[in-house]
Amino acid sequence: MSEEIPRVRAIGFGANSAATLADVLALVRATTDAVANAVATTDVVATLRAREPLGYEVAAALGCKLLLFSPDELARTATSPALILQSPRALAAVGTPSVAEAAALAALGPQARLVIARVTGRCCTFALAELS
Repeated sequence: MSEEIPRVRAIGFGANSAATLADVLALVRATTDAVANAVATTDVVATLRAREPLGYEVAAALGCKLLLFSPDELARTATSPALILQSPRALAAVGTPSVAEAAALAALGPQARLVIARVTGRCCTFALAELS
């Protein structure tokens, strides 16, 4: 009988100023339905420091802790080979070519991998990274 290896997961999200808690949660839940227990086994929510109030709402709703990053911190993570998608729109708007993916990866460190690459919803983006 093999023992299951525990996974550490992080949700990364990006959002524009019009995004609401309902927008982010709808995207997270719709996307993670395909990944067994993804939300239930998530440890941390990560996003831009500029989205701190919404970040706290999302983290509280999901029962996770919140990590906040500056655009410079996310831009450094955006050079990671684990990153899949980059956005010229995000680069122009907030100074980093990735928010959701970079935040999820930055939350877990250099050994993290994306389980779900950036997905776009109403006014927000979402990605899921894990360590196992």
